[in-house]
Amino acid sequence: MKIEIKKKQKQSIIEIILMLIGLGLAGFCLLKAYAESIDLYKTPSQAHSMPEKKIFRIGGIVTEGSLLKTGNNISFLLEDGCGQVNVYFEGLAPRLLQEQKEAIVVGHMENNIFYAKEVLAKHDESYQPQKKSVSCPV
Repeated sequence: MKIEIKKKQKQSIIEIILMLIGLGLAGFCLLKAYAESIDLYKTPSQAHSMPEKKIFRIGGIVTEGSLLKTGNNISFLLEDGCGQVNVYFEGLAPRLLQEQKEAIVVGHMENNIFYAKEVLAKHDESYQPQKKSVSCPV
């Protein structure tokens, strides 16, 4: 019992297979691009295993009693319950950066110190920006 495939049927099957391969490649490229655009952060206990001078994010809680502001320099400990990392930042810190509150920092590790180039303070859902009494020109 031999199955015969006509030339038109064979060509249609090849076209369908090529379309499926093309769709698969397009889907793979889309997922790869999407995965690279997601900014995940490490925990303070994972930060010490990161290579030095590699830029990454750390998320954790600012340790109570560790926040020290000197002019435009800020240092604090960020913890996650399993470990902590010393963070140093030069610049204006967000007003919401407080002890026992969550923060995310972007920067790199060097000599067991995380040098942040950006500090993001997290706030709860009841956050209200300060109202300004200055009227805007029309």
